[in-house]
Amino acid sequence: MNIEDTLTQKDLHRDFGWSRYLIRTICRNLDYTWLQGVKQYVVADLQASIKTHLNRPKTQQQTKNILTNALNHINGDTNVVKVDFLRKLSTKERTAFWRQRWEDACAEGQQVLAEVDALLEKVEQMGLG
Repeated sequence: MNIEDTLTQKDLHRDFGWSRYLIRTICRNLDYTWLQGVKQYVVADLQASIKTHLNRPKTQQQTKNILTNALNHINGDTNVVKVDFLRKLSTKERTAFWRQRWEDACAEGQQVLAEVDALLEKVEQMGLG
């Protein structure tokens, strides 16, 4: 799931498994917009509301687990383990690796720009530009 700037109630129910009650509780005082008949909330507002509910002493442990998982997912902290495959390389080797990646990206960008220029030329030749 790709977390953008907003989430709908359907997203909260489908992707995070929230009950309607939990959605109402967390989203009670949040501003929203309507998207195809569903309330849509700003992710930053949801994060703040989740953190507030996590800090309440009366929040049940099961609810805290659900909210913590959702917050981690929204923040991009999923079960993916981040590994630095370059850590065993020397600084010089890492620098060379990243330099090569940068040069490859630049070359690819130049190729795309050349293709765009060729397409623009064709458009001008057709009299459309």
